[in-house]
Amino acid sequence: MAHLAEAIEEITKIARKHHFDYDQTRYVFKQVRKQLGLKPPRQRKGTVERLSTDEKNHFLEAAFRRSATTGLMMMTLYETAARVSEFVGIQADDVLFDALRITIRKGKGSKRREVPITKNLAYALQVHLGGRRRGYLFESNRHDRFTPRRMQQIVKEVAEQAEITKGVTPHILRHTRATLLAEGGMSKDLLQGFLGYEKLETTQIYTHTAALDLQRGFEEATGELG
Repeated sequence: MAHLAEAIEEITKIARKHHFDYDQTRYVFKQVRKQLGLKPPRQRKGTVERLSTDEKNHFLEAAFRRSATTGLMMMTLYETAARVSEFVGIQADDVLFDALRITIRKGKGSKRREVPITKNLAYALQVHLGGRRRGYLFESNRHDRFTPRRMQQIVKEVAEQAEITKGVTPHILRHTRATLLAEGGMSKDLLQGFLGYEKLETTQIYTHTAALDLQRGFEEATGELG
């Protein structure tokens, strides 16, 4: 670990000398990884691909920089952890503001479920709708629903603007939300209902991913990396 500490000290001196800000340091390290031909480590067996908390935050920030509507759309997609096919079908009247829930009417297997949302998201959606209770929650310029393909494109474009090197898809956002909820202590049975899974065992992959991330964070904090 000593060589890493020395490298960090040298890099800090260079960044301080050139007055790099946060975005500039991220860009520099991205280019260094590119020139060295470094790629993200392969996904561990029994885990899901997901964004780190920082990557998730950068993704949402980039979405809001693009436009308020894009930001709210990505925020809703992430917070509900809806499958993209479910998300594009959400109607304006599916948002239950008093109950702080969104109804997913066309879930996998044509099953209906309700997912909880935060007060902040509920307020933002209320402002977005402006009293409108007909049509889709998010509509294209033609006042029709977005296609799953278009949603995938938007997610990819936002991820590129956020300078996230790993591939980002709506399903990666779903995995990220589920894993962070598991890290926060949500039980497997509650995750099952939230995500709309038929089998409880399916949610174990998120709790397993959360456990590995916790172990990794502990090892990094204590300097006991293997």
